[in-house]
Amino acid sequence: MRICTISQLLRRSAVITASWACALLLLAAAVLPATGEAQIPRKINYQGYLTTVNGAPLNNAALPVVVKLYDAASGGNLLFTETQNVAVSNGVFSMQIGAVTPLTLSFDRPYFLGVAINGDSEMTPRQALAAAPYALRAVQAELFGTVAQTSGSNTLIDGGPSLPDVGQYNAISIGLDGNPVISYYDMTNGNLKVAKCANPACTGTAVVTTVDNSANNVGRYSSITVPVDGLPVISYADSTAKYLKVAKCANADCSGSATVSSVDTSLNAGVYTSVAIAGDGLPVVAELVSNGLKIVKCVDPACTGTGSILPNTDGPPTTAIGTDGVPLVVQAQFNGNLRFSRCTTMQCTATTTGTLSATASQLAPGLAVLPSGLPVASYLDFTNKRFVVTACADANCYNSSTLQPGAVNVVANYAAFNTADTSLAITLGADGLPVVAIGDPEMGTIKVIRCASFDCAAIASVSTPVTLPRSVGPGALNGFRLHLSLTVGNDGLPVLAYYDPLNRSLRALKCTNAGCTGTGWRR
Repeated sequence: MRICTISQLLRRSAVITASWACALLLLAAAVLPATGEAQIPRKINYQGYLTTVNGAPLNNAALPVVVKLYDAASGGNLLFTETQNVAVSNGVFSMQIGAVTPLTLSFDRPYFLGVAINGDSEMTPRQALAAAPYALRAVQAELFGTVAQTSGSNTLIDGGPSLPDVGQYNAISIGLDGNPVISYYDMTNGNLKVAKCANPACTGTAVVTTVDNSANNVGRYSSITVPVDGLPVISYADSTAKYLKVAKCANADCSGSATVSSVDTSLNAGVYTSVAIAGDGLPVVAELVSNGLKIVKCVDPACTGTGSILPNTDGPPTTAIGTDGVPLVVQAQFNGNLRFSRCTTMQCTATTTGTLSATASQLAPGLAVLPSGLPVASYLDFTNKRFVVTACADANCYNSSTLQPGAVNVVANYAAFNTADTSLAITLGADGLPVVAIGDPEMGTIKVIRCASFDCAAIASVSTPVTLPRSVGPGALNGFRLHLSLTVGNDGLPVLAYYDPLNRSLRALKCTNAGCTGTGWRR
């Protein structure tokens, strides 16, 4: 059996086996109409990348692909099956699940995808479906008004006025069980902590664990992702030793003894870390060091060893994975440029790099990859005092070595605040379009912006689900740190983690609909 990789577009990575070729498979967003259940095209876009056993891209005019949906990760009941002959060109193929056999499942419970290619046995393990397919169920609920009538939740996860100051430098992901998992910094004790929510809405009592309580000050700049084994991976800073560290949890809620490794021990490493799972199923971490950006590629799931560590240009980075499984990085350079880097391989032995935006000074970059493969970035333009989203004009952001950014679209403005106190996050909604969360310390609010186009040139909705007093901290506008992170649950609804500076605590907000409208919380 040869080892291959399978990767779900929104946030999953996995290792699967096949007996004849290596396949990288990507599950994209279901296409949904605005209204009318009869109009719902109940299909799921599916893309793949196939190679021969020697790693060469496959070409085949009509390759049989069998997809199956089950109600369990192994065993269980077969609920759907379909066979299509797909054209493979330079390793790439696309198909729509449901194009041959009607896809009539209700999407009201977990489903698991199995794939077999060219008569081979089904690849293992099966892949848990996530946000995009479950948008089918979300649309059904909205048609009957149930989503709009459901009250939202804003839950204290950890901390409080008389407890340790926790919740800054938070990051959020979704576990294989559909429940959010959050990494964050315990400033009082200088530790890295992880909270695993008890349900998709993060209500109830979360499992809170101190993952790294070494004598050093650790936990700033945390980033978290959940690979196919369900065991979260966290990158973060050791601010005392100035190292980059990675923790691999021993179980899904991180309550066991994690494997903790000092991954990069070079000077001033571990600042602004961002972790993702590449197409080979192994972590990749972007970080800022004293001499610029580094992209660290792990050689095992726990990142106890690294292959390539590539120096690049300066500025805070964010990483994502392209539809071909290759790491991508966007960074806000200190010279004011927004820089885009693409690894040339999954192992990231080299990069191609160019300037995505050079119009003004940039901060707080975010990055997502659309179902079409186009990278889309968010950032803070502090020269012009605006929050901006821009998408590349092609999947690589390059055309004949020239960077191809799309239009710069302003999604919000501000007057004045300490830019170090703000946060900006971008992810994809169940419809495959960007959703942006903004922490505005000037107004003491968190805003959620749901885009109506791939580059946010059109806005579907703007909401303010969180409002806090502006007088927090030493001044009305200073010391108001609004660290936040954003993802979309398996139900297609956004969920945010954020730091409450009034009570020095970590909170989680679960939206009631795709735009987080109708959900408000005030102090």
